[in-house]
Parts: sequence; structure tokens; C-alpha cells
Amino acid sequence: MRLLARLLAKLAMLFNLGVAVFLLGLVVLSGGQHNIQLAALPWEGEKLTRYLLGAAIYALAALLLGLGKRHWTRLPMLLWNLALPAVFLLALARSSFSFESQEQIRLGAYWLGASLVALWGSWLHWRAARQGRRAAR
Repeated sequence: MRLLARLLAKLAMLFNLGVAVFLLGLVVLSGGQHNIQLAALPWEGEKLTRYLLGAAIYALAALLLGLGKRHWTRLPMLLWNLALPAVFLLALARSSFSFESQEQIRLGAYWLGASLVALWGSWLHWRAARQGRRAAR
């Protein structure tokens, strides 16, 4: 079980790194023009750019803190991984968002599945720090 927990924790970290780099890349590639279009999110223009930049910075900080040994340093990564599936699921409720093909539905399902696996991995990672602290007492 420990091996599975460690593997899932590493996968969660890799997923977080990928999401953070992706979000940061969106902001950088926009070139300060605030022309990012994401129908799944309720913001647009400058507000969307700022939120994406903030999310990327938070994801990177949560990842770095998640490398710590204490359970409170791993909490931001758990919260981030809790927010990601929530954003994916809330996007489905937006009237302005729709899938245009079966391929997009499949890709969305993969992203949701990956975010749920990352949530599970970060929860196990956070829980392992708590159990390690109890065992040391």
C-alpha cells in the first residue's frame, strides 16, 4: 500500500507541475494582450489572465510545499487538487460551454480522471505525513 501511495503522490506532483506549466504557458503566450478564451471558465479578458497567473503560481507553490515532510506543508497541494475536479465539473454546468465532438468529450473525461487520481494521490501524500508524525510519537 505504501508503494501505491508513493506512486500516486508522485503522479499527483507531476500532474500539478503539468497543469502549472500549462497555465503559465497560456499567460505567457498571450503576450499581455488578455486574449485568452476559455469557455469553461466564467471570466474573460484581464481578469481571466490574472486568475490563470495566480492559479499557476499557487500550483507551483503548492507543489514546492508538498515536497515538505510535515502534513501542514502538504495541505495546499491537497486543496489545489480538490479545486481542479471541482472546476472541471462546474464547467459542465455553464451554459456557454459545450463539447463539439466525441474526441473533446473523451479528452475532458481523461482530464477529469487525471485530476481525480491526482486528488487521491495528494490525499494519500497528506495522510502519510500525518501518520508518520503519529508513528514518531
